Amino acid sequence: MKKKKVIVKKKSKKQSKPNYKNEIRVDQILLHNRQVFLSGVIDTEKAHDIVTKLTALNAYDTGAPIVLWINSPGGSVYDGFAIIDCMTTMKSPVITIVSGKACSMGGIISIFGMKRYMTKNSVWMAHDMATGNFDYITKTEDRFENSKRLQSKVIQMFREKTKLTEKDLEKSRHGELWLEPKECKAKKIVDDIIG
Repeated sequence: MKKKKVIVKKKSKKQSKPNYKNEIRVDQILLHNRQVFLSGVIDTEKAHDIVTKLTALNAYDTGAPIVLWINSPGGSVYDGFAIIDCMTTMKSPVITIVSGKACSMGGIISIFGMKRYMTKNSVWMAHDMATGNFDYITKTEDRFENSKRLQSKVIQMFREKTKLTEKDLEKSRHGELWLEPKECKAKKIVDDIIG
């Protein structure tokens, strides 16, 4: 009687190793698709990151808009103004989408989109300028005067970019003006609601 040969196939070593050469880089995919994310507190580092990305995408102008997703509690006025100035001086149009929250400086940035959107479970908020310093009285007075100028500038931005009423603006100066998506659409803070 002849013995049958049993052939055992060995597993290929190549199949068991992960292929790191083709690792997915989510941040690069999003940038390639002209998607930028502003999340967290707006400070100098965050503004630098956003301005750098917007400027780079503007340099590769494809005619397609850049989408700036916003989920921010706010932050530094001057750092926010740096982002706004970048958005409004570029050739590429910037679309803003509020996803989560756009509060304080985050809300101000959101109204500078060429087209402005908001997801259905998001919120938008405006309030008065936050100041606070312990320093020599003359320096504190000068900083207070500067803060009043900044507050006037922000109110003028709201007047130019939205249909907020004087009552709304007064609430934003002396408290917090919280608005849901439908209210934002009615007051022309956003053009439409997503979802």
